[in-house]
Amino acid sequence: MSGDALESEGQATRQPNPQRTLSRRRLLAGAAGAGVGALAWWALPRDGGIPLSVPPDLDAATLLERVTQASPAPPLVRADRRPATYLLQQAGERAFASLLARLDVHAGYRPYFALDVSGPQPVLRHDVWDWIDMAGRAVDGMARLRLLTGVTTGQVEEHAVRALLLGQQGSDGLLWNGPSAANDGYGSNVVEIFSQSRGLLGLTTWYTLTGSAALEAAIDAMVAGLDAIAVRERGTARYPGTQWRDGWLDYTNTAEGDPEGRAKWGLGALVALPLMEYHQRSGSRVARKLAEELLAYFADLSGLVQPSGEFHGHVHAEGYAGLATAAVYQARLADRDDRLLWADRVYRWIRAHSTRAGWFPDAMQLPEQHYWYWYQVPWLPPTCETCALVDVLQLAVALATTGFPDYWDDVERFARNHLLASQFPDAAAFLPPAARDVPGARALAGSFASATLPGTLLGHLVTQSDPVVEGCCTGSGARALHLIWEHAVEDRAGALYVHLGFNAERKAAEVLSYEPYEGRREVRLRAPRRVLLRLPEHARRDEAELWIDQERQDPTWRGSYADAGQLGPGQVVVLRYPLRAHTERVEVNREALTVEWKGGTVLDVRPRGAAPVPYQRAHLARASTPWLPPDAYPTLAVRLSSLGS
Repeated sequence: MSGDALESEGQATRQPNPQRTLSRRRLLAGAAGAGVGALAWWALPRDGGIPLSVPPDLDAATLLERVTQASPAPPLVRADRRPATYLLQQAGERAFASLLARLDVHAGYRPYFALDVSGPQPVLRHDVWDWIDMAGRAVDGMARLRLLTGVTTGQVEEHAVRALLLGQQGSDGLLWNGPSAANDGYGSNVVEIFSQSRGLLGLTTWYTLTGSAALEAAIDAMVAGLDAIAVRERGTARYPGTQWRDGWLDYTNTAEGDPEGRAKWGLGALVALPLMEYHQRSGSRVARKLAEELLAYFADLSGLVQPSGEFHGHVHAEGYAGLATAAVYQARLADRDDRLLWADRVYRWIRAHSTRAGWFPDAMQLPEQHYWYWYQVPWLPPTCETCALVDVLQLAVALATTGFPDYWDDVERFARNHLLASQFPDAAAFLPPAARDVPGARALAGSFASATLPGTLLGHLVTQSDPVVEGCCTGSGARALHLIWEHAVEDRAGALYVHLGFNAERKAAEVLSYEPYEGRREVRLRAPRRVLLRLPEHARRDEAELWIDQERQDPTWRGSYADAGQLGPGQVVVLRYPLRAHTERVEVNREALTVEWKGGTVLDVRPRGAAPVPYQRAHLARASTPWLPPDAYPTLAVRLSSLGS
């Protein structure tokens, strides 16, 4: 596998209550959630929302010429300006502010997991997921956003969240939830197994940045604790329940113990992913062995994934995408082609049941019995959780760096569209005036949505789920922004590979993308490098132009990459291509949608749902490139990912 390739353990006791809506988290754990109030400020008519800069009755295709031809030569490069396309960095700044706004200064900076939008203004509420799940993601997300954006504020708060997370470690090494009265007391004062994966994720990122011996000892103790409570069978490991306190308090990961009769082994096994990441940073053999045993049960014995890659379950919380990424890690470490191909089949199944823009139904092809049991209806439209989107993005990156380079097109399309579109805008744009300066509004601005439909960020309006924007998704969104930035440009073996069209600083070069305004990728070299730029799938080779120091060259193609050859400091390489308008008609959740594209960017999705609407980009159809002075965003200096071609 060369990265150089370019081509009957319990019984259910709780019964559903038809008068109550469901918390998605409690549903996954196998019990009913709390009720909700009436519709409020977001319940606007369809096609309502933020005013556009063009008349809303004009679709994007009308505003865009069918082909935008490249000019005869790129304009002169100016040292004092850059295209205003720092999309990842600006989204990261908003996400960091949102994470800070979710911290409760009166409770030791314990994060608020829940942002309740059921009333006239958004209200922050504590939940059991604050303790480990949310704290772990905040530790991971804030560290990554500092690397991406260079933000220096919030250091006291970040230190406090780290201390809170580590302070929940028990004498058994495991991370314990504190008390919680939410969700009928689920997860209160126990080791909640799903949360262990998120806590370990945060600790591993923290350890990677510091190399702290004390932190390594704490993580080793946690790994030993996870190893001790695993159930072993024929060289495999599994966690049969979700709550542990001197033994399993439930068996809801088993088909026999789950109230709807559906096994959810991945909910516990998802910890295999951070175990693999920790092994690659520390060399821990215990972490690797446990991760491989969890994968062996999930992939080989559980029967949850068919040979074709087909599965029926939650992409994120039930671990399908995350465990497929862990399988790629194992494939790389142990030369396991079978694991790599298994992960690829899982990815292809997810991709085949999603949109090209990156909207992934988190509830993937669930059977009718699931909906009858919990909702007393045969079906409800699934929503996309940002956590699921991020898991799929990470899986696509892992595969792209491990022999499937064509998946870079998926990575860019998903990131440019539904990842960025899932972030809430400035709250003042859609909240009523009286609600614009409350703590909940400040937390909502820059949050990543937890239940989107293609036409609205608030999918709960039609799904009977809790009207809550979950804080976990902002931590996950932060991870994704950093992940894309880290992998956009790869500098290895004397060659600079531009995989993705996002602005990124490297020691050897500055890389700029002009999308969505122009089809143009630009490399300004600081050191000698061979330069290879990937041409996105929406462009054609016969229309692409390669320019070196304003002289047009005939590119040598290496797969999808235009090879500009060996160049020196001060030289500038430009790859140009037309951005075509394209109208796509698809069916999502049994609803016909019209999607307007400009190159690889979604401009509009119709019909729209309630405000806020994800895609408000029709004005980009004919917009010229805006400019700004060079921003002092950081150069990549520390790699958190061990993935690389």
